[in-house]
Amino acid sequence: MSRRGMLRPTILCCACCFGFAWAEVTATQVYTIFEIHSLIADEFVGRGAMSGGLTWHFARPPVQGLDFEVDVRGVAREVVI
Repeated sequence: MSRRGMLRPTILCCACCFGFAWAEVTATQVYTIFEIHSLIADEFVGRGAMSGGLTWHFARPPVQGLDFEVDVRGVAREVVI
């Protein structure tokens, strides 16, 4: 199975497992040193998880042994000072 094929179930579960819809995501952050351009359209834009954009941290996730991590949040109102 390709690395992309391994990521798909993880991304699918990301928001839905916690009772939220992808459309409720207001910020998405990805941590990986691998190329993710091919994932953006299929896995993030296609699910509506890009309304607040995507921040790609070109670094290994802060958890030893992980190659890919997605952090998402959804807030009704975000104030940046």
